[in-house]
Amino acid sequence: MKKGLLIVLMFGLCVAFFLIASNQKFIRDVGAEKIEIQSKLEEVSKKIDSSYPETPKALIKLNNELMGYLYSKNMQEADVDFYVETIRKLYDEVLLALNPKEDQKSAVLIELQKNAERSIKLLGSEIEDVTLIGEDAEVKVTHYLSTNDIVRVYKLTQTSGKWKIVSWENVKQDSAKSEE
Repeated sequence: MKKGLLIVLMFGLCVAFFLIASNQKFIRDVGAEKIEIQSKLEEVSKKIDSSYPETPKALIKLNNELMGYLYSKNMQEADVDFYVETIRKLYDEVLLALNPKEDQKSAVLIELQKNAERSIKLLGSEIEDVTLIGEDAEVKVTHYLSTNDIVRVYKLTQTSGKWKIVSWENVKQDSAKSEE
């Protein structure tokens, strides 16, 4: 009887140890993903500060990278402040004035929640066309989401020799392209 009780107790201890060890690994993995997003945002912010994108295409490529983090399952509410600070470095003064930081933060938090609820992920972005118009530019981008594709035209301007995002709008896809 004592042997049987001892065996059951040892088995229970092994199961408890396994469950605790598994849970600790899960906690470490979630923590690592959070640190990964923070460090990636820090890298992008440093890249913007040290070597600002010289072309409209390079600027939008960086914007697309930041969008990828927003649509990532690893993005947390705690990352939103730094995300907003970083992406605002790409905006023109006009856009910054029209879009106060707190309003943008609220919009990003809502977007993050919607993405999580609907399991929306950004699968990729492709720059379709870059058109230079004097000191301005338009960049057409297709963002491939898990739910649908969005074609967006970004309007940029050069301010003090740096390209900045002034605005963007979603446009309908070309019917000829969508049939291909």
